[in-house]
Amino acid sequence: MTIDTRNIADAVCHWLEYKRLTGLEAMLGEGLLTHAVAEYLVAHGWKVSAERELSTIENAPNHQMGYISYDLIAKRGNVDCDGGVAIEVKFLKTRGSGAPSQSIERITDDVVKLSCIKQGTWSRYLIVGYGSSVQFYDQMPKEGEQSCIKFGTEGDLRSGTIVPSVSLRNRIEPSFFDTTAECSLSHSRSQHGRMVVSVFSIHPKRIYPNGAALPA
Repeated sequence: MTIDTRNIADAVCHWLEYKRLTGLEAMLGEGLLTHAVAEYLVAHGWKVSAERELSTIENAPNHQMGYISYDLIAKRGNVDCDGGVAIEVKFLKTRGSGAPSQSIERITDDVVKLSCIKQGTWSRYLIVGYGSSVQFYDQMPKEGEQSCIKFGTEGDLRSGTIVPSVSLRNRIEPSFFDTTAECSLSHSRSQHGRMVVSVFSIHPKRIYPNGAALPA
């Protein structure tokens, strides 16, 4: 189950630009962006729920040490089917220098959270909205690019490794780094007026007992 990343980026970006033009720029944030994404999904036949916890998605509480939830979960038909779409949402404002208002760690933590889903057939997306004046993270893949990134406890994104924050590391299962080798990230982007939306598709790879690494 997948979504058209270019299409949702275009639709949500138009929506954000419309809200900006109506004078609501100061109110733009993750809440409104999540609403726009959910509205798009419902219009395309998905059943959507918000703030779903990992253990309720997988019915396997031992897959986490603490509370991990997802901004949006979307499913087709039977809402209890094993698989669907998991989405995390971020909205960035700019500091005076043009730097984004949230650290890159907040972005990469969402990549790790989405990669924690192990059971079923899932597609995972990180959707980021921001103004055109925001200097987006140069460590992330550019539009149209696909990058392979490892998970680890040492290193940084510039060296090709995502290291979860201490807070998140304390909530994921200790075996995460043994069973999840890496992930590939691809980037779709849309800009309309002064608003931009980036959609990152996340494809984790699992390590099985025989040592083979296969897509999740």
